[in-house]
Order: sequence, then C-alpha cells, then structure tokens
Amino acid sequence: MYAMRKQPCSIKQTLSRAFCLSASIILLGTSTSAWALFSDDDARKAILDLRKSLATTQLELQSQIEKLKADNAELRGKIENLEKQGEEINASQKTYYLL
Repeated sequence: MYAMRKQPCSIKQTLSRAFCLSASIILLGTSTSAWALFSDDDARKAILDLRKSLATTQLELQSQIEKLKADNAELRGKIENLEKQGEEINASQKTYYLL
C-alpha cells in the first residue's frame, strides 16, 4: 500500500488562504458587532415596553383587587344583615308559637 503524501503548498497558496481566512474573520467580527449593537437597542426598547406594559397591568390588577375587596365587604355586610333577620324571625316564631 502506498502512503498518501500531502502535496506541499506553495507560498502563494498559503498566503492566499491566510488572507482569505483573516478577511473572513475581520468581516465576521465587524458584522456581529454591528448586529449586536442593533439587537441590543431593540432588546432595550423591548424591555422598556415590557416594563410599561407590566406597570399598566399591575395597576389594573390592583384596581380590580380593590374593587373585589369592596364587593366582598358589601357582601359580608349583607350576610350579617340576613343572619340577624333570620335570628329575629326565629326568635319571633318561638315567642309566637309558645304563646
């Protein structure tokens, strides 16, 4: 079996490959930094928008909670009145039927 020998590269080919590789790295580096810059601004804007939306939602939820607390207090008052009326009716029926 013959061992495969690697063909020696000429200096011109080596320099050409090195130039292409370095040019690719430079272009890749500049394009990603520009992309990251725009992406960062977009991300910051999105975060600010989300914060505004979150604050608005929290205020709406707080308002709903306060309304529910008021409704709950009103219903408790009605329940207490109905319990009192029920006790009064029971007491009056006991006195009516005992006589």
